[in-house]
Amino acid sequence: MTSKRKLELRDLVKKTWYHGYDNYMKHAFPDDELRPLSCTGIGQDHENPNNHETNDVLGDFSMTLIDTLDTFVALRDVENFRLAVWRIVEQIPSFDLNSKVQVFETTIRVLGGLLSGHLFAQDPQNLWGHRIDGYQDQLLFLAKDLADRILPAFNSSTGIPYARINLRYGVLSGEGTETCTAGAGSLLLEFATLSRLLGDPIYENVARKAFYALWDRRSMINLFGNTIDIQTGQWAYGVSSIGAGIDSFYEYILKSHILLQDNSLLEMWNQAYKAVMTYMRSPDGFWYRGVNMQTGAVATTTIDSLAAFWPGLQVLAGDIEAAIQSHLTYANLWARYSGIPEVFDIHRKQATSLGYPLRPEFIESNYFLYLATKDEYYLEVAERVIHDLVNRTWVDCGLASIANLITGKHEDRQHSFMLSETLKYLYLTFDEENPINHVDEPFIFTTEGHILYIPDAQDMPQNQGYRTGWEERESLESDRVVWSDPQQNRTRPTSKPQTCSVYSPSLRSSKHSNPLKLSITDRTDFDYARMITGSMDSVINSNHSFHHLDDNLWSNFGFCEVPAVDDHVIELIFSYSADDIERNPGPDKVEFYGTSSIVSPSTTTARPEEVKNPVRLDMQHPSTESSSLVTTHVLVSNLTGLTFSLKKRFDQDSYEIVGVGSYSLSAKTQVILTDPYAIKVLKPQTESEKISQRDRDHLTGIRVYYEDLTSTNSQAPTEDTVSISRPVMMATFGPDVRVPGSTNLSVGNEPLEVVGLNPPNEYGCMPIMGNTPESLLQKKERVEDVHGKVILIKRGECTFADKVQNAVLAGAKGIIVANQDDNLLIPTSDRIKSRDEKENESILFQKQHSSSPSPTGDGRSEAPVNEPPALKIEDDDHQLNEKLKSIPLLFSTLETGRSMGQLLANRRLSSSDPLKNRKLMIEIVTNPLDLLDRTNPNPVTNPLDPSTWLVINGYKLSNLILQS
Repeated sequence: MTSKRKLELRDLVKKTWYHGYDNYMKHAFPDDELRPLSCTGIGQDHENPNNHETNDVLGDFSMTLIDTLDTFVALRDVENFRLAVWRIVEQIPSFDLNSKVQVFETTIRVLGGLLSGHLFAQDPQNLWGHRIDGYQDQLLFLAKDLADRILPAFNSSTGIPYARINLRYGVLSGEGTETCTAGAGSLLLEFATLSRLLGDPIYENVARKAFYALWDRRSMINLFGNTIDIQTGQWAYGVSSIGAGIDSFYEYILKSHILLQDNSLLEMWNQAYKAVMTYMRSPDGFWYRGVNMQTGAVATTTIDSLAAFWPGLQVLAGDIEAAIQSHLTYANLWARYSGIPEVFDIHRKQATSLGYPLRPEFIESNYFLYLATKDEYYLEVAERVIHDLVNRTWVDCGLASIANLITGKHEDRQHSFMLSETLKYLYLTFDEENPINHVDEPFIFTTEGHILYIPDAQDMPQNQGYRTGWEERESLESDRVVWSDPQQNRTRPTSKPQTCSVYSPSLRSSKHSNPLKLSITDRTDFDYARMITGSMDSVINSNHSFHHLDDNLWSNFGFCEVPAVDDHVIELIFSYSADDIERNPGPDKVEFYGTSSIVSPSTTTARPEEVKNPVRLDMQHPSTESSSLVTTHVLVSNLTGLTFSLKKRFDQDSYEIVGVGSYSLSAKTQVILTDPYAIKVLKPQTESEKISQRDRDHLTGIRVYYEDLTSTNSQAPTEDTVSISRPVMMATFGPDVRVPGSTNLSVGNEPLEVVGLNPPNEYGCMPIMGNTPESLLQKKERVEDVHGKVILIKRGECTFADKVQNAVLAGAKGIIVANQDDNLLIPTSDRIKSRDEKENESILFQKQHSSSPSPTGDGRSEAPVNEPPALKIEDDDHQLNEKLKSIPLLFSTLETGRSMGQLLANRRLSSSDPLKNRKLMIEIVTNPLDLLDRTNPNPVTNPLDPSTWLVINGYKLSNLILQS
């Protein structure tokens, strides 16, 4: 496509955009959206509060104007950007509105629009060229006002927000407790940006808590349900997909990593992406199914228009080959329907919902693929799209949505995302020299198409820096915390960020039958997407019209491939000689067990003893009955002479055994190795066997449980559901809790109550004072709340000595510090004398007073030590330092900390729950090595944990377990 043609199409997009915008300002403003057929505006439907289709989005806050602010930046229209900002400032003094809106839609459209507009209007160095003279952060203050009104929605038992909130009155009585994963988990970009700009961590913290609450409830195979109850944390609809209800949750995992430079989010993305590609991706690789979140079993064969964002996200992740394939499916849907139907059934090859509200997801993916590949096919797609939009949606008063793609019937609504996203991405596709296309910094487009970035420190007021705890780095050898300056942390990184190499089809794909023709249209699987979408008589080409198949579309050199995801099988042979290989091993070496083929998928992953009525299969003489069974597990008693057929899993890092000898295994079959010699060779060391002597000297165990139940209710929870036992490390300082009577929290003493500290003092770095004001989301504990108790806090933000000091001053009897990962470390301190030093002093004292009688005289342990009351702030430093030795500090893994946190949070589940007023207690136990092995199982006990999978000849095997 020539440069001249690109500019012509760019100008056509711009003309179309202003047709929609000008008519909104003329006929609808200050209403939220335009009705282009009736030439009027539309806002909150106060007469029908349950009209969620309208009220979830429209809140009487001039939404279209806010939503389109940064589109002026994309269009390089400085003057209209300035006018739009001042209109918002004049029109909206605050969000004190009696409007019940959806938290998600209001966040992505309004909050995101305000933040993006602020970034461009404030821009101190005018790097983007849209700085407004006289602008004094008014949009930022509006964003804060809006976010403050949304915050009460996060006040749930899980931290997952309510789906809807009234901007004036908060969460209304009787509000429903179900929300979708995308709605609750796609808030971090906007809320974190607001926190960073204001220097107030509360917004980022609540969004992160909601995000992690969802992440922690993923299934064993790393999939998420669609709908969840915010109070119970239970999934209400367990079908997992990349479409409606979950879509932007995946998007925000990866984009939050890019924006916030948080590598833990990249690790989460890698796990989530592997699960999607393993269970949702179709065998041909061109579409993604809905599946059972627990088993991965196929649940739906439809795709929806919202899932068209996925190829664009795959581009950001660097998986261009997969993005090309998934995009081709939607491109052919557009070729067939001149739009993307809301729902399409792949098996029936028919749309089941023919509406198209001018959604942007497909155009967004097309834009990212063009940026990544520079293949002109994507320009041809974009040209077809803009012509169809002009021909099918342009009406006198704006741009009308399409109610039926077959008949062309219009819907009287111009959604704000048509101007904030759809036409923005089209414009950027054709505007090659647009600055946005050449920015080499960590900025992102939100799920509403808003541009967000974190400004450099020098571009932000000096008093707006804050520590979130995410930027800290703590030494493994001591409790000294090495801080990176919070202002400096937001500067551009000095090291090169992770990037993908430039796309080259000759290097990335084998899908070209002619190596001299590397365009997308010359791929051998190009026509396959036309077949699965029923688009065989429709094609996108340079004339952008429908063509029936004729001689012009055929080539003597053409090759049409039915694609399949790579399915290479490797054979692992356990024999020194080919003559000794047994292709059909008998029951003396291998026994096969199965169950009915209609068994639930979850059963096939159970342990042999858990499978109901397993049937032993005679694989050498199969019967009619055995043909209706599927293998659930295979017992291998002698490995000599056998062969395992291995199939590589999607993650490319592990393999699944899919065959033993000549026998094929059903999906998810477990291969259980009982061969004593093989077990002796392969069995890994237990954690207790690997632990060093120094670690043994500091290892102890805790049991945490609810106070004994006094209720006679027969339905009371069992101990397994209300207690945990875990290994922990003692600090080098403080009393040895393994010595009876050494301190209140020690072996043999009465249990103590455990309490947690709420934000912003979850790290225990702030003094615990009395008479502290309480708010809805920030409750600071008083001294009496922790006096005589053990406190649970997080590692980081200050030294271990600081944490101990604050606990001692409040009268606490012990501290549990939870790590930020699942490693157990030995805390040390430069300020507090270690036990070894104190023991040496004690030995010297005893030698000097050898005639002194024993304190008890009979060798028995003393009664629990009655520690003195909490110190006062004015006590001298020497006395304070002495008292720092008086209470134990125990160090736990992140998993232990989270488990204890969940027990604390679930003390009051409901008014009828017998645990509603119970205390959480802690005591020291004497079997830490057993606990260490129990919490770090080997493959014999936990075959679903990838970190414990067995490796044979370099192949990590996901379904092989050992059984003595």
